[in-house]
Amino acid sequence: MTVTLTTIVAALGIAKSSTAHRANREGWPYTEQAGRGGKRRLYPLGTLPEDVRKAVQLHAARQLLNTPSAPVASIQPAAPAQQALAPARPPVVMTDALRQRTDARHAVLRAITRLQAVCSLSKENAVAALIVEANKAPESEMAQLLVLAQDERGRKGSGMPSIRTIKRWFTKAQAGDLTPRPPRVKDLSLPRWGAAFLQCWRAKQGQSVEAAYKTFAQQWHGGELPSVHQVRRFLAKLPPEVRYRLEHTGAALKAKLPYVIRDWSVFKTGECWVGDGHGMKMKVAKPDDGKPCQPEVTVIMDATSRKVVGWSVSYSENVLAVADALRHAATHHPLPLLYYSDNGSGQANLMLDAPIVGMLARMGIDHQTGIPGNPQGRGLIERFWKTVTLPLARTFDTFHGNGVDQDTLRMTTRDIQKALTRAKRSTSPSSVPKLPSWQQFIDALTVAIDEYNAQHTHSALPTRQGRHLTPDAFWQLHPPTQSRHLSSAELQALFRPHVVRTAERGMVRLWNNHYFNRELMQVDGEQVQVGYDIHDANSVIVRQLDGRFVCIAEWNANKVDAFPKPFVERLRDQRIAGMVGRAEETIRRAEAERPALEAQEHIVIPGMGDLTRSSLNRKATELLIEPVDEPAVPGAAPTWESMDGPTRYRAWRELDTRKRQGKPLTEAEDTRHRMYQKSPQWQVMHSLHSGNDNAHELHLVRAG
Repeated sequence: MTVTLTTIVAALGIAKSSTAHRANREGWPYTEQAGRGGKRRLYPLGTLPEDVRKAVQLHAARQLLNTPSAPVASIQPAAPAQQALAPARPPVVMTDALRQRTDARHAVLRAITRLQAVCSLSKENAVAALIVEANKAPESEMAQLLVLAQDERGRKGSGMPSIRTIKRWFTKAQAGDLTPRPPRVKDLSLPRWGAAFLQCWRAKQGQSVEAAYKTFAQQWHGGELPSVHQVRRFLAKLPPEVRYRLEHTGAALKAKLPYVIRDWSVFKTGECWVGDGHGMKMKVAKPDDGKPCQPEVTVIMDATSRKVVGWSVSYSENVLAVADALRHAATHHPLPLLYYSDNGSGQANLMLDAPIVGMLARMGIDHQTGIPGNPQGRGLIERFWKTVTLPLARTFDTFHGNGVDQDTLRMTTRDIQKALTRAKRSTSPSSVPKLPSWQQFIDALTVAIDEYNAQHTHSALPTRQGRHLTPDAFWQLHPPTQSRHLSSAELQALFRPHVVRTAERGMVRLWNNHYFNRELMQVDGEQVQVGYDIHDANSVIVRQLDGRFVCIAEWNANKVDAFPKPFVERLRDQRIAGMVGRAEETIRRAEAERPALEAQEHIVIPGMGDLTRSSLNRKATELLIEPVDEPAVPGAAPTWESMDGPTRYRAWRELDTRKRQGKPLTEAEDTRHRMYQKSPQWQVMHSLHSGNDNAHELHLVRAG
């Protein structure tokens, strides 16, 4: 490597003439090179004096560090044979910080290699020059790279790595592993006491860690007892999914775990209906007796367009509400190919799913049900409750969902109960304020569903002119391809529930009711379809299993019930019987919790002696009788326990007068005087004689 006289002058920082004079005096070897301005001298770097050579190298290194880095070949890792000698290192999980630190180290090593190649410096001198220049200019790019490349666990102070550390980086680079040591990973191993504590911790029941630790401390006999802080640190290290499974089950757990998004676009409009029921978070007056109840709304929604095609309202979730919602949907829209719902008793039952007589089977609709406890599978209709029914319930005073003010709800309930009590005592019918009627709720729900279909821009639907389409707009742009509609006769027949019964001697039996027609003798002993009206039990329609009409059987006299009982009445009776049974069970539990005192026949009361229930009833009757002055009974004076109420009170008045006058009382008299004032008998007798208190007090004052 050769340098010019100009470079030497810049490195030494002296005049050019002085540098040339020293070169001639000391006889520095040189060669001449022709150029545009004439010949110039080139001095070999290795032949220069040591002080001059170091100055030139430092000057060249400084210039090199202050200029943009030129591409330099990266350090090649060692041969595979040499790498095999090194101990195997587990793979490092790279983070952004580790990746940036690794890149900074590679940049530092490339800069040192470039210094060695350009300035003919040794590795140690090049590293020293790099660190010196970085300390002079802390804001330079190279200084920032050195700080970034330094391990966080290295020495503190300037933040610059040492020469020894950088040399160690060269060794790691040759081994092909310049990645910094990763931060310490959490120890996720289960401690000896971990399983025992988790058995004591009932997170699903809302138990706190502190309460579980107390139970665990009493049961732990496996060695040193960990502190509650160790237990908390152990729980904090658990992965989130493990904590979810410890704290939740069912739908609450599935709400925190990964889920699958159902793509309903595979169906065309009207091909798939989704149904579900929702208990409104409000109270409505029943149409029959006016008492408050929580209505159940059943909704049928088209999965593709999110349009509500049918709905129904009932007192509770049952098959009749689902059948009515399906009737409503089938009345105004073509039939779908698939009906999807949960597997509750209202949705999955023989009335809907029976192979021959089921409503859906007779309409040719395939019924699919979801997994139990998985409402996320019907997320599109679950979202409908938050969009429509919950905001609707909040508009009424009887709303009792999340976020309601409990004091306001309590006062509203109190006012409704008072109004119901007044209405029950009154002979003229009157409405209950704050309690909406059944018809008011139906009207409000009708408006809410119509507004949802016509005005709600659904985020799951395509956009047009920058806005999502509404269900009605999507339905109009993509009308259903199904063309099968039900006629009025089919609607009447299909939505009349059917059951299979056996014709016997011209009769079919349905819920203890006998229906008779002589035409049934044609199918005597055969199984037939019996279609009934849920609101009228006077007649049933009988068909053969293949659907051929047989007859209309009438309700006759030889049946168990005195009057025909419609299916609705049967359900109402079952519901009332369940309510009565639950109320009786509540009364039995309350009776079982009565104090043992009420079960005792003989009761000992201080100041009153050993009493029985009959004597207590007699004494209670005596207390309510106005006391009269009785003549003195000759003979022995009665004891305190044998005295009746008026006599005992007069004896107490005598003791009270003596005590007020300062006369001494015996210990027994003082006890009787003090304890008798605490008895209910004294309170009753004292209130009866309150009219004479003033005269009694005046007498005591005069006597004093």
